Amino acid sequence: MTKESIIRSKSFRRLPFNSITYGHVTHDELKKYIFQFLKDSRPGRKFLIIGTDSTATSEKETVENTKFVSVIVLRREGYGAFYFWCGRDHVPVYGRDDRLRLEGRYSTELAIYLEEILEEILETEPGVILPEFEVHLDISEQGKSRKIAKNLIGTIVAQGYMCFAKPNSYAASTVADHHC
Repeated sequence: MTKESIIRSKSFRRLPFNSITYGHVTHDELKKYIFQFLKDSRPGRKFLIIGTDSTATSEKETVENTKFVSVIVLRREGYGAFYFWCGRDHVPVYGRDDRLRLEGRYSTELAIYLEEILEEILETEPGVILPEFEVHLDISEQGKSRKIAKNLIGTIVAQGYMCFAKPNSYAASTVADHHC
C-alpha cells in the first residue's frame, strides 16, 4: 500500500457511516459489526462488497453539488445482507467521465480502508476467515459509459480486487443509488 493510498483511505475514518439496522456508526462500531459478521458460523459464503454511486444535475458541464454515496454490503449466501453507507456532498465534477472516475476512486479508497479494518481484526483474531471481496461499479460495458468502463475495471482489478459492472453491480447501481 502506498503512502498516498493510506492517507486517502483515512478519509473514510472521518466520514460518518449510517445503517438502517444500526443507525449512525463510528469507526470502532463499524469494525465491531464487521467482526461479528466474520465470526458468524452459519454455513454459506460471505461477501464484503463495496460500491459508489453519484448524482449530478448535468452530464456536460461543471457541477459543484454532486453527491457521492459509498456503501459496504455484508452478505451471507442464503441469509441475506446488511449494509452501511456514507456520503460526500458538494464535490465538483467535470462531466460524466470525471464523475465515474471519482466513483471508482472512492470505491478503491473504501476498499483500502476496509483492508485496514480486516488487518486489525486478523491481528486480534487470527483464525477469522475473510469474506470474498468485491468492488461494484455503476457503469456498463455496453451503455454510455462503455468507453471508460474497461479502463476503470482494469484499474480496480490491477489493484487486486474483484470488480463487477452492470448488471452485476447491485451494491453501486441499487444500494448506493438508493441513498443518492
